[in-house]
Amino acid sequence: MAFGADPEAARCFAEGDEAGPVKDYAILPRNFEAMRVFAGAWRRWTFNPMTGERIAMDAAQTESTMRLMGIPPERWPAVWDLLLQCEQEALRGKA
Repeated sequence: MAFGADPEAARCFAEGDEAGPVKDYAILPRNFEAMRVFAGAWRRWTFNPMTGERIAMDAAQTESTMRLMGIPPERWPAVWDLLLQCEQEALRGKA
């Protein structure tokens, strides 16, 4: 389970499929786009080379994820703000 989420649900988020296990999560419509990117970018973390702990999402890789998912560039700042909140919660939980 990546970040406490069922892998199948994470795949559905990343692919934008709202019919699968995603229906079991209460995601506000305004946050769904950011959750798709967060789930799609789950491998885009930088790690502390000494401890192996996650320290931050890789901004360049996250931008690439938004681009590949077809999110319009004018939406990137709003999505990025939500992603930073997701990142803080993921790091707080050290999932």
